[in-house]
Amino acid sequence: QLLMLVLKVRRPLALVLVMVVACRRQSAGANTIDLFPTSLAVFSPHHGVQERRLKVQSNLSSEVVNVELQLRITPASRRLLEQTTTNRVAASNNHVHSVAHKSVPTSSARSRDAHLGISQPRFFTPISKVTSTASTAKNANVEPISTRLTFAQEHRKRQDAAVNVATCNGTYRILMRLKNMGVDVFRRRLQEDSLHAQRWMHLKHVGIEVAEFDCQSNLDPHQLLQQMRERHGTDLVFSELDIRVWPLGVVADHPNDPGWSSQWGMPRTGVDLAWRHLASFISLIPRTTVVAVIDTGMALDHPDLQSVLWTNPGEIPGNGVDDDGNGYVDDVHGYDFKDNDPNPSDDHGHGTHCAGVIGAQADNGLGIAGVAGRHADVKLMALRFLGSDGGTSSDALRALEYALDKGAAISSNSWGGPGDSAAMAAALKTISAKGHLFVAAAGNEGTNVDKTPSYPCGYESDGLLCVASTASPDSLSSFSNYGAKRVHVAAPGSNIYSTFTSGTYRYLSGTSMATPLVAGAAALIWSTYHYLSVADVREVLVAACQKVPWLTHRVKFGLLDVAQMAVGADQFSWFSFSPHHAASSNFTLVNSRLVRIILKPGAAVEIGLAIGSEQGRIGTYTAEVVAQWSGGGNATIPVSYTLQGQPELIFAGSNSSVVELNWSMVSIGFASMRTVTVSNQGNGTAHLRLSQLQAPFSGPVGTINVLPGTTQMLRFFCTSKVPGSWSLNSTLQTNSGISAQESLLPSAIERGMLFTIFLRCSCDKPPYLAIDRHSGVSVLRSRGPGGMSADKLPRPLVPSVPAEWETYLEDGHVSASLARSPSLEGCSTHHSSAAVRGRVLLVSRGSCYFQDKARHAQ
Repeated sequence: QLLMLVLKVRRPLALVLVMVVACRRQSAGANTIDLFPTSLAVFSPHHGVQERRLKVQSNLSSEVVNVELQLRITPASRRLLEQTTTNRVAASNNHVHSVAHKSVPTSSARSRDAHLGISQPRFFTPISKVTSTASTAKNANVEPISTRLTFAQEHRKRQDAAVNVATCNGTYRILMRLKNMGVDVFRRRLQEDSLHAQRWMHLKHVGIEVAEFDCQSNLDPHQLLQQMRERHGTDLVFSELDIRVWPLGVVADHPNDPGWSSQWGMPRTGVDLAWRHLASFISLIPRTTVVAVIDTGMALDHPDLQSVLWTNPGEIPGNGVDDDGNGYVDDVHGYDFKDNDPNPSDDHGHGTHCAGVIGAQADNGLGIAGVAGRHADVKLMALRFLGSDGGTSSDALRALEYALDKGAAISSNSWGGPGDSAAMAAALKTISAKGHLFVAAAGNEGTNVDKTPSYPCGYESDGLLCVASTASPDSLSSFSNYGAKRVHVAAPGSNIYSTFTSGTYRYLSGTSMATPLVAGAAALIWSTYHYLSVADVREVLVAACQKVPWLTHRVKFGLLDVAQMAVGADQFSWFSFSPHHAASSNFTLVNSRLVRIILKPGAAVEIGLAIGSEQGRIGTYTAEVVAQWSGGGNATIPVSYTLQGQPELIFAGSNSSVVELNWSMVSIGFASMRTVTVSNQGNGTAHLRLSQLQAPFSGPVGTINVLPGTTQMLRFFCTSKVPGSWSLNSTLQTNSGISAQESLLPSAIERGMLFTIFLRCSCDKPPYLAIDRHSGVSVLRSRGPGGMSADKLPRPLVPSVPAEWETYLEDGHVSASLARSPSLEGCSTHHSSAAVRGRVLLVSRGSCYFQDKARHAQ
């Protein structure tokens, strides 16, 4: 109004005032607050919590500013790489379905299975398309599960025996590959050198020889290997001592429950990958998590559910007394609010089916595995309020009250109706504030609930999760309700195989089947990660959802991803606002991820940010602090935490940083190998680079990576075409011995510890057993069953044989051991005799050139 008034008087003055007002608005927005630092990166070589401080500074001189800081977890840079979404689809497709997908329900079927809503009292029906068929699950071929050692245990064991056996106990093995020599000949040569293998294994399909030696009758393993390489290295492609390996997590990704092959929804949502991830934290003891199954009850005698039934610790079974004083007598495993008795057994099957999806015991060799059936301590509370004629909202609220009274953190609610209830809406807001997660089914009418609400999904509550149903491989189920605002997540709900009454198993379809999968996933994470609140679990769950195009504009967050939930929960604890600097009355720590500040003019406030955790995997974790303040301003501080660890390299079997490799004598033209083994005993990845070698030496090139707790064998060769002796001092550059932060820098390999390798080698012409090409070789020719003939078959061979092979001859046509006649010492052609039968004989035309060398060879 003032501007309009001035405008009538003086247009220039109005322009000035407009500019002043515009500038004032900008000042109250973007430049009102300064945040320090503008970014934050923390590195740590070990587990533990560190604290950093954020400073919020007001630039205003006369106004109070309301500031809100929110800590958001961004997607982890270290994700589960074992299986992509595409692979999960393929894995779920490989699961066998004995029931075909159902078509769109008919109107009569919909009217039978749709929500029923009757006011005062209201009735609810279980939300499932009862497309059930009794079916026997197909057997799944799986391996037994094995547990993973903790990192500390692995590290100690690998220190003791990572590459080779430091001390010999009983027997040890040497693995090798021969070049062109036969196994029998090589074994005999070892025996001639008094290297007696008590057992020999020829692995023909992989081309490996395994020799087992007795510790008592042979040299030390290292000495024997060195002697074998020196004397017979030219016959070997490689040779090495046996090494030990350990399982790196769960060996069997799939449980041994025979019905697992029919549970397509589990691999599609990454349940098996989540189990594998959680198995690596075996030191974590899961907390008991109670999930209330508010439904048609539960088959309390089902063999796949008995071990996971919740039991009231304050109640004595069958004594007719309300021992815990909660108003319910003998409520041992829950209560029947439909018939008002302590027996919540299921006569319908719907609740039992849902219970199996949540927590059926895994790895018991029976039926199926629930999503929380592994690596969690989940107990199922049976609360019956539904029957064949539905149930009432009052009974549902009574069941919900009972669940909260007995400490149930999560409830699975596969029921609903079109009618609204103020009481239920108020109750859901109340239980949300108490930290309870209420998982509900979206409904089976195939409608948009944003336009036509269905309840309880239609209520507003931070603790509510509404679930739609998907079909295999990737589509929204034809019957499923949807809504980009009110339906939060989707999960497999078509053709779901699970527990049923009378100890059986059946297929059912519906959003009822998708709901317990989400509830079970939340229970799995909350049971395992103690530091999370139920609200945190909900945040992790929705943040981990897969953004798939076929759910766009159908579901708010996406498809359930249990594997990414585990990764998200893993990094969730690494960032939180610290209460240590919350002493100011103008500072409110709402929770570990939300801070509200009333910032006075020109004032500054420091907020503590706790970064790190007492457990976790090596990797980089990321978050951001998002600041918003009155006037419309906002800013973001990126935060990263890298648990890299420090590499710690040593030469295996040595405490020195210097090692010497000697080749006493190498034949010209032959490549002789020596090896050096480096061991990384730290918890960070080591990088190595060898200085350039000069002839006749050769070795590894480029950068070599050695993971924590592992070893790497470095192979060096001496090869020359001329005689001589050489020596060389080679350096091995590493990123070992420096800080964790420095070890990540591109220049770290030039800053770290240096290792020295002394190389010594001599080459000379080898002694040769020369063969006169014109003299040839006599090969005794067989004449059938009668035995060997004295006739000889002349065959020209290569004119010379290296001295290392002088007791063996091969030319592509003939391969055999050399021999000499026991009666003739010199140059004459040998005659057939038992001593030389079947062997290649050296022959001569009047010269005794070979006599001395042949005698030496023999």
